[in-house]
Amino acid sequence: MPSHHVLADNFHSVPNVDAKLRKWVVQNGGYIHDGLCLSDNAPCGARGVVALSRISLDDMLRRPLVSIPKTLHLDNLLSTALVKSRVSTDVQHELVEGLEQVQIVAAALASERSLGTQSSWYPYIESLPEAAPCPWLLSDEALDHAVVMALAANNMHDDSLILEPYQSKEDNNQCHLQNGIHYNEAPGSVSRKEEQQLTSGCSSSSNYSNTSFSHSAWKDAAKLSKKRYQMLGMEVLDICGRDLNLSLEDIIWAMGQVASRSLGSGRSSGVVPYMDLLNHHAEARPPMLQVDESYDHDYSSSSEQDHANNNNGKANQGNRLSMSSQPRLLMTCTNVRGMELCPLEVGQELYISYGEWETSLEAWLKFGFILK
Repeated sequence: MPSHHVLADNFHSVPNVDAKLRKWVVQNGGYIHDGLCLSDNAPCGARGVVALSRISLDDMLRRPLVSIPKTLHLDNLLSTALVKSRVSTDVQHELVEGLEQVQIVAAALASERSLGTQSSWYPYIESLPEAAPCPWLLSDEALDHAVVMALAANNMHDDSLILEPYQSKEDNNQCHLQNGIHYNEAPGSVSRKEEQQLTSGCSSSSNYSNTSFSHSAWKDAAKLSKKRYQMLGMEVLDICGRDLNLSLEDIIWAMGQVASRSLGSGRSSGVVPYMDLLNHHAEARPPMLQVDESYDHDYSSSSEQDHANNNNGKANQGNRLSMSSQPRLLMTCTNVRGMELCPLEVGQELYISYGEWETSLEAWLKFGFILK
């Protein structure tokens, strides 16, 4: 991996996005360590979360560096409830019977995005990239380049290739985040069976572990993924697009975000704000879902809590993220390397693990880069 020791002036924060997202997380019962900030040029080579000041082992032993309450997990359960509240009775039944998890979460995310600043999720939506890093979203020219880079990274295990965002020349002003979180079979990921179906006719299944897996096979897999997501998007459009006032473009945008940033396992999956800004490191630990035994106590720093309490209240009118019942489940993370808790020096990046994948192709189709 690239060096994690950088000077503080070697990166610049994204104060507006970071401040709004942090404030929103705290107002809804979460916590982000004061020493962390969002940076556009983190050590990984893209946007990530870095330390503005040294974070000691004592700090980490006191509490996780990031804690996101369950009320901010836009999973399939919350998404279903949200979408149901905005569609007709006839459509409500079709949501449960006719749509996959990735479709329901994408419909909810797209619906919230359509509300603009009126959405209670706006601080999170504002932090999302204009385009997800999924290769199936790329133009043909950009996809060719992405495949070349992916195969080079897969063969050479070169960190600079692994971490480089894949962009076309027209996308140079966008930072395509290579963020996302995966437990087992998250929504939108391509399973082993699906991967074999995607690449059938391109190469034999025995070539999945072969680092010389052909350019045409990877490109065909991305194109077939695109067809699959277009089909899923059309289903969402047919079932609830009119009620939610969404276009196919809105839905595909949301599907890319959910597929590349999904967090969860089993029948409950989705996206977790701020946590999905953290980049991958092979030696890091995945986020943990835990019960917060101390939540009835002062679980926010005084400065954060005062800031939240002094909110003028206008921003919370109609906010569906009610704090009337305190959330007890939290998604948490801290800085772990090789099973050991480690301090974060100034400029170092906070990472998580995206988990292990059977093939590089499967991970690439989801995240847009090669996990190492």
